[in-house]
Amino acid sequence: MSDLIGLLMVLLICGCDDLFETHPYSGKISGKTDVNAKNTARIENSCTAPFGTIR
Repeated sequence: MSDLIGLLMVLLICGCDDLFETHPYSGKISGKTDVNAKNTARIENSCTAPFGTIR
């Protein structure tokens, strides 16, 4: 009986995938943005000052 209930739960969960639409890039960002570009510039500036180039 528990196998039947488990199967029924799996089927119900698989059947409701059309009810929710999610997108990996949608969302409200409530914090700092453009952090990677700022940190990349900081790293490049700290590496190129004493040595001249990044290898």
